[in-house]
Amino acid sequence: MTQTRALQSHPKITFEVNCYTDKEITDVLLPLTDAEWCACCMRDRDMYMGGCCGKTSAAQDILNNIFRNNGWAEAEKLQEFCLAMIEHDDVHGGNHLDPISNPIHRIIAIFLQIKDELKVENWLKTMELETIHDVMNECGSICRFDFWQEHFIRHSEGEEKEALQLHSYYDHARLAPLLTRLVAMLAEEQPREIIAYAILSGNGNRLAETNHGTPAIYRKVEQAFKIYKLIPEKHRGQFNIHRVEISYASGMKILEAVEIPQ
Repeated sequence: MTQTRALQSHPKITFEVNCYTDKEITDVLLPLTDAEWCACCMRDRDMYMGGCCGKTSAAQDILNNIFRNNGWAEAEKLQEFCLAMIEHDDVHGGNHLDPISNPIHRIIAIFLQIKDELKVENWLKTMELETIHDVMNECGSICRFDFWQEHFIRHSEGEEKEALQLHSYYDHARLAPLLTRLVAMLAEEQPREIIAYAILSGNGNRLAETNHGTPAIYRKVEQAFKIYKLIPEKHRGQFNIHRVEISYASGMKILEAVEIPQ
């Protein structure tokens, strides 16, 4: 069911919403003109946010996707975009908005008016880390994000820098307990040793990776031979195939080299 709403602070600004029920909005048609969409989504225009910081970079991606969807914003994405922008210094916590001349402020004003009707999950989510994979994913997420966190800290200042430093300290503080928990969970698993075949580079103690970033390790030696033959002949001398033993106790233990058929 589609409804037309008016912005309470500026009734001449109207927008359409799709409703799941009378009190739950699933999508919103953002009332931007063609020129405003271009100004917000084209790299050389005035309203383009680009990569000012992590928040605006993510927000720009969301806005571009909404533009490609003819201006329709899913409730989850509208919330994600507006929360990122409200936290950004340029918006000052949602106050002093100018929805008439500033299309970003117009989007935020619409969100603030209908936020309690949006069909979304609570944005303050609790993390359920029940399985080994949950804990591993959380550890990996912290480690991957840490590089960018440090980069943004070095290039920020004031309250934004303080907030980033707090988030970074929080992530570092919870990483050690997570790793301890992961080790304990792995110890409870049924221990087993797996024999596999690995393509090693350098002096024979470094596992090679494919162009997709996956480790060059295989259950069958024939699979290792197949990948090895894809290596340009002039580079093959840098690689060997070894039998390896994988276990929780020792990681990967390198065993004897395998003779590679010509």
